[in-house]
Amino acid sequence: QVKMHWTDMRGVEVLRDYEEKYTGGQVEDAFDLQGISQGMYFLHVSYEVDGKNIHHKSIYKINVIH
Repeated sequence: QVKMHWTDMRGVEVLRDYEEKYTGGQVEDAFDLQGISQGMYFLHVSYEVDGKNIHHKSIYKINVIH
């Protein structure tokens, strides 16, 4: 199970409550960012394996351009 949320450069959440279950392997997904202003954002990713919360978080810097 993967949880994701987006924050702006100040740490304010702009997109959240994304939660999806994957069975493994390489995953590709799309996000509708139409409602988000152009600028720099961070994508925060955390996940759970076999019901155990993995506290590892990956943070990606994303540049949104419309």
